[in-house]
Amino acid sequence: MSENAADGRYPATDPRALLGAVRARRARIRADLLAGLPAAPPRDRGPAPVTWVGDLQQGDGGKGAMVDRLAPHHDLVVRVQGGDNAGHTVAFRDGRGRATVLKNHLVPSGMRHPGVVGVIGNGVLVNPATLAGELAGLDARGLAASGRVLLSDRAHLVLPLHLRADARQEDDDRAGGEVIGTTRRGIGPANVCKYNRTGVRVRDTADLDLVRHRLRLSAALLGLPPACADDDLDWIRAHRPMLLAMATDTTALLGAAVEAGRPVLFEGAQGPLIDIDHGIYPYVTTSPTVFHSVPTGTGVDGARVRHRVGVLKAYQTMVGNGGFVTEEAGELGALLRERGAESGTTTGRPRRCGWLDLAHAHWSAALNRYTSVVLTKLDVLDGFERIGVCVGYRRPGDDGPLPFRPEEDYLRSCTPIYTYLPGWRTPAARAREYADLPAELTAFIRYVSAHLEVPVSGISRGPHADDLIVVPGGELAEIMAPSPDAPVRAPALAQDPGHGRSAAPAADGRERRPGTGRAGTGLRVAVFCGAGAGTDPRHRRLAAEIGAECARRGARIVYGAGGAGMMGAVSDAALAAGGAVTGVIPRSLMEREFGRRDLGDLRVVASMHERKALMYDLADAVLVLPGGYGTFDELFETLTWNQLGLHDKPVVLAGGSGYFDPLVKLLDHARAAGFITRADRALVRHAASAGEALDLLRPGPTRTAAGTAPNGAAG
Repeated sequence: MSENAADGRYPATDPRALLGAVRARRARIRADLLAGLPAAPPRDRGPAPVTWVGDLQQGDGGKGAMVDRLAPHHDLVVRVQGGDNAGHTVAFRDGRGRATVLKNHLVPSGMRHPGVVGVIGNGVLVNPATLAGELAGLDARGLAASGRVLLSDRAHLVLPLHLRADARQEDDDRAGGEVIGTTRRGIGPANVCKYNRTGVRVRDTADLDLVRHRLRLSAALLGLPPACADDDLDWIRAHRPMLLAMATDTTALLGAAVEAGRPVLFEGAQGPLIDIDHGIYPYVTTSPTVFHSVPTGTGVDGARVRHRVGVLKAYQTMVGNGGFVTEEAGELGALLRERGAESGTTTGRPRRCGWLDLAHAHWSAALNRYTSVVLTKLDVLDGFERIGVCVGYRRPGDDGPLPFRPEEDYLRSCTPIYTYLPGWRTPAARAREYADLPAELTAFIRYVSAHLEVPVSGISRGPHADDLIVVPGGELAEIMAPSPDAPVRAPALAQDPGHGRSAAPAADGRERRPGTGRAGTGLRVAVFCGAGAGTDPRHRRLAAEIGAECARRGARIVYGAGGAGMMGAVSDAALAAGGAVTGVIPRSLMEREFGRRDLGDLRVVASMHERKALMYDLADAVLVLPGGYGTFDELFETLTWNQLGLHDKPVVLAGGSGYFDPLVKLLDHARAAGFITRADRALVRHAASAGEALDLLRPGPTRTAAGTAPNGAAG
């Protein structure tokens, strides 16, 4: 026995016993972390959503409102980065129908919903005075937020000396004519101290001698009098009890929550235009604002975030300085500013306004790899005879259309290339469902989606939480209403620009966007097959039969979004029969024109690996068709994922041509040799026809701890 095993529970020389003890301790730590969270409500089906809400513009698109709408569908809401220079506004009607507005700068949005836990991540710069004031304000409204907000012990503090340095720099720059236009909240100087390793973190406040030392170093670094350090020490001492009471290892907590399948919502601040690395330098904030701020600001692997929802205002705004190609300094800009109440939440400064810049939005969508977009403030454009949309730029000597580049000198030399779309006379606020929107408005939405190459999953027709309209069959519909049993009312969408497929007419006379058909039984089937044009005609016929049978039974197809070969056959047949289809495709293939752009539910992901992972997540069962170039690989990867416990879903090999006979023999050999378990083999079945395949596609048996199926299931 060794010293660390003096209690006699395990011998120090037994590696397996030590490993078991380590794993047991890890499990206890995870359980302790999750014990402080509210009990997880049972989920009807599907994986728990892990979601990030970001912005496609400067940051004024309505992220806070979108997070508030999504918060009831998640257990935790996490502020990722920035500081109290970000202002998030939430408008809603209380239980008596009274309009209520909440404005927060640090506390995560959505805290008005009971049971939601707020987390301020390690990437956030925290002004303790702002935090204390916001918590007190929420508590005064009866929301009891103080006991539901956790603070990373590694988050850095914004101190009075940082505010003083920020104001001095802005005043000096103004005198020199080169003012950046910061919020004067001390964020830049706080980041200077953070990266110079003289900052004060939440956990550091437990040691006031250490704090005193760091304050003196920071004051010297920022060129401030030494007395500032003494003043700030007293200030920290006053806020210290609150900070230490809230301090948590949020990285460990969030990792355990995601691992346990708890739904987590990450709230971004600001937008990509002012990202420190990717924005219009030097007119940027000093923090990251794009998606990579999630893993750095929380410690959660970015690959675990399945939903990247971007908010896009239906026109362009900007506060502060920097290039703004579509800015309207005259009557139009003033009208948009007035109708949209465009002033900064944090500073109150009036925002610069202009028509929507899709060249910039496309750059932002590619940078953040959004999986869907929510168009906001469409009601501001009500009544316009025509609506301008910038699709590219021209410069002296180049008529374009040129793309967006986040460089000040480039943008200053650009002028916009506009197209004008018909406006809508009927106010958007009158619509209650997507199908009720004016035809001109749905055409505008379609145009934006086609230009961005990202589906639109929702729109806001007003400022309040209940002013959101969700696109049936889209990403928001999946997050907010995961149960598939409710009937889906499809949107009225016409043919996609530039593509030959037409929407199938619905029974009610409206056109349906392809892929948003009836929900039926709610079964979701991941179909793996090939997209090559030269596949065996027998296999193409089988694919078409599978598509039609899925539509007949109301099963949603989840597939690789191809429009040719067997992918084309299965999707064409399903859509022609009014079925529901979800396409998942890597952006690289989408950019090479391999994907169907006419699908109502099209998910564009970063890589082939993410495509497979998302297809597994979205589906209840896996159907493998013959003739696919990666069919064998797909099948064995499916089994591997099953062995790792990443899914437990039946796999059906479809087709009676003998194509899969060698593979079935190989699986039987692998089972006999012990390479796969009995439960793994039992999940893989063989069907000769489309009807038989659908009969077999039922949720598989629950796995036991030993990895075998109950009741003696065998292959």
